[in-house]
Amino acid sequence: MGKLYVANDLALGKKRRIIIQGILNNVSLQIITVTASTFANLIGGSVVIESVFSWPGIGKYAMDSILRLDYPVIQGYGLLMVLLVILINTLVDLVYILFDPQIMHEKKMRRAIH
Repeated sequence: MGKLYVANDLALGKKRRIIIQGILNNVSLQIITVTASTFANLIGGSVVIESVFSWPGIGKYAMDSILRLDYPVIQGYGLLMVLLVILINTLVDLVYILFDPQIMHEKKMRRAIH
């Protein structure tokens, strides 16, 4: 709210709702990024939470497998976590394109240059 373009919009007499909508458009990509990375950290933290509270789940199963040196389960859990992070990042890229169609145009331009 303290940015120069907001002060400029206020000085031009734009309605408050339009100004707030413009601010949300400017910060939407950052909100999406932070939310996605928080979600990925939440999935990764399931090992700790499930182990501490003895909740049955994939995190506790992975921790028990680590203690038993059950390598196939550990590898499967690692692969699953990597695939989930890749899926989350892919979804974030698709949501970026929905919120800002210029991103897709810029990617096409970069491909044409190279």
